[in-house]
Amino acid sequence: MTTPRASLVVALLALVASAAPTPVDGTNSLIGQPAPPFSLPDSNGVTVLFKAGKGIPKSLFFIPNTDTDASQREVESFSDALRDGTFGSSVDVVGISAGSVAAETSAVENLPFSILSDAGLQVHQAYEANADSRVTVFIDSDGIIRDTFESDDWNAHVQFVQEELNDLGM
Repeated sequence: MTTPRASLVVALLALVASAAPTPVDGTNSLIGQPAPPFSLPDSNGVTVLFKAGKGIPKSLFFIPNTDTDASQREVESFSDALRDGTFGSSVDVVGISAGSVAAETSAVENLPFSILSDAGLQVHQAYEANADSRVTVFIDSDGIIRDTFESDDWNAHVQFVQEELNDLGM
């Protein structure tokens, strides 16, 4: 026989469990869905059209802006991984900043990928990326979002992409 007090304890435990924080990785509702296409300006003001599913995996990394030390290190980390062959030629990388095009110009010269400006945050919202967070989205060669990763550890984002590529056998 269940007492009212026992029922209250069970109800409180259920409430506490439902309020527990959920892990960030893998919680994006877009996982398993086609990656939304978009167009954004690059650091030269040229509009770039992004459409996944052209036979090569894609990695989108979202940063708050390019004028912080951590953001610059993350950009350099992706740049180094592409240049030194860590990823091979098996992934296209695109950086997306919440900063304006004018603010991005000096920080993104001579990169092996584009940094696009999403000052209006439409693409951040479409990919469920908070404007002040560091989020990487991995999209397979068919244009399907496989996983997302959020961390303040700028170097961990490159490791995340490498692990995703390894899972694909690349």
